Amino acid sequence: MPRIGEWGRTAKRLSHRQRGADFVVEIANTIEQSAQAVAVDGCIATNRRRGGEGGGETGTSQGSVLATARRIVVGNRQLQEDMNAAIEVGNLRPQIDSEFFQFDALKEAFEYFQRGNHFGKVVVDF
Repeated sequence: MPRIGEWGRTAKRLSHRQRGADFVVEIANTIEQSAQAVAVDGCIATNRRRGGEGGGETGTSQGSVLATARRIVVGNRQLQEDMNAAIEVGNLRPQIDSEFFQFDALKEAFEYFQRGNHFGKVVVDF
């Protein structure tokens, strides 16, 4: 039984055809595990700098992983509050398509979305 802290190989083993995850969101400073879990040509998205908290290398052979590492830039609470205020003042609303789907028509909703004829969000009612 693998330890919880060693989830990368388990995730890859449990993935479809054991190819690994197409997209890994790295938020817990476990880049070594993310590198083991990601599929060839997958993507690791992280909000941390390379090298972790201490700024040094993490010791993993990340150079042998054929994946893209992409840093996510996040703002602080004040920026979030400013954006929410601007949305409210500007009376901004999401664009919602005129077609609505019930949950039992989920396959049809995906097919509709794939055709690309929608305008805005496609809604599925649960």
